[in-house]
Amino acid sequence: MEEDQIIMFDSQGAIRMYNPEKFDELLKVIETQRHYTEKMDEFRTMVNQTMTIVQRLGEAIEQEKLKAIGARNMVESEAEERTRTLQEAQIRLREKQLELDRYIAEYDSLVKIEREQQMTFKSLSKSQE
Repeated sequence: MEEDQIIMFDSQGAIRMYNPEKFDELLKVIETQRHYTEKMDEFRTMVNQTMTIVQRLGEAIEQEKLKAIGARNMVESEAEERTRTLQEAQIRLREKQLELDRYIAEYDSLVKIEREQQMTFKSLSKSQE
């Protein structure tokens, strides 16, 4: 056995002999691995947090997109409704104009008949005198 070797128990309880230089190197490697693992865990946590934020933003964007589509549909339907209402108003206006024209013609006809009747009454009253 060499004097510069270290005697230790391994994880299964077996006795092991280590070279001090190699053992120090091993400790450095273990420390580096632990540091690397910690950094990877920190990185994984940051990635998970970032992904959560991105997912929330994506959901918020999707909700706003749906709201915008709904608003656009409402605006388009409102424009169609205005056009339909205008057409209905124009149809009612034409119907009322035709009705007015018919009433005016009827009135003119009645005025003409009234004049003729008044002339007939005048001529009949003159003839009776």
